[in-house]
Amino acid sequence: MYIKWNLTKKCTLNCKFCHNATERKDWSRDIGIEQLDQIISNISNHENLEGVSLLGGDPLDYQYILQLAERLEFHNISFGFITAGEEIYKGTYDAILLNKNLNFIGLSIDSLNPDTVKYVRNKDMLQRQLDSLDHIMNLRAKFNLNYKIFTNTIFMNVNQHEIINLVNFFKQKKVDKIQILEYKHSNKSAYDFSVGLEEELKFVNDISSYIRENQGEDFSELELCFLPEPGKDYLRRISLNENISRGTSSKCPIFRDTLFVSNDGFVYPCDNYKPYFRISQTTNEPEKTYKIENLIKKQLHTITEKNEYFKEVKSLARKPKEELFGNLEPCNKCNHLLKECFPCLQYSTSSTTQSFVYEDKCKFYMEISNF
Repeated sequence: MYIKWNLTKKCTLNCKFCHNATERKDWSRDIGIEQLDQIISNISNHENLEGVSLLGGDPLDYQYILQLAERLEFHNISFGFITAGEEIYKGTYDAILLNKNLNFIGLSIDSLNPDTVKYVRNKDMLQRQLDSLDHIMNLRAKFNLNYKIFTNTIFMNVNQHEIINLVNFFKQKKVDKIQILEYKHSNKSAYDFSVGLEEELKFVNDISSYIRENQGEDFSELELCFLPEPGKDYLRRISLNENISRGTSSKCPIFRDTLFVSNDGFVYPCDNYKPYFRISQTTNEPEKTYKIENLIKKQLHTITEKNEYFKEVKSLARKPKEELFGNLEPCNKCNHLLKECFPCLQYSTSSTTQSFVYEDKCKFYMEISNF
């Protein structure tokens, strides 16, 4: 079991695509040190807990981030965090980097073009990010530390022509994992950086050419998370390279045994952070509202074993794929179903028998591949 913990909505950036742009400016609802201790205590005795991923906002902006890292080490809980990283190079967070339980650091870097980064993030910060990347790597080498270094880059219409250069840079730096993430537009975002399928296909063909030109190199660290599994098949075929990582981007978190904790301690089995599982197609209301538990008040194993929401989700996930996804096209005829790809359970078979297309991108790549 893995926990993704959204510690705070605080962030020093002002990203144009941020859906928390209004809330984060005056955010003051983070938990205090006593509540933090209670949550750590309530997760520490779960025998199957593999680790915790600290998210935000920016988790480094959480007031008690240093104390949190100390407590995770004391309880021998593995952890990692994802950040823009613009302040790490100063050494302020070295205590976290030197923590023996630190498993990974993820840096969000969009481009090597400072103008692109400044436009997207509303801050001239690229050089500080690159200095932080060097600092993390130098510290790891100096003290023979074991944490992995990941980078994540959002695939957007403003950086799509700069990503291959960025991938090459990260490979030269020997970054452990290079993730290219899908941009997911929110109605709360002031700007739309979506990439159309035809433009995406051009990029896939371009990165295929880059991989073929460097055929002798190892690309197992590259994860193109914006691609569905048929898209990854297409890239592997045209690039003549079967070594590109599939990653876990096509797996619903429920199938990955991943839980989500909000900044105030509530725990959910799904990253939609909702107290219900499915909307009725007749009333357009939740079919059932479940009780959501809080890790400040209850132990993790009690919640996962006894809470009705978690029990129902576990039961649903064990059903045969024909029963779960028989109405989803093209999932119901895809060889990756419940192997490399685990679609969102919210789209599983409900009371209706009407078929519908779950993922247009999958259908697109199937068609051009003559699947």
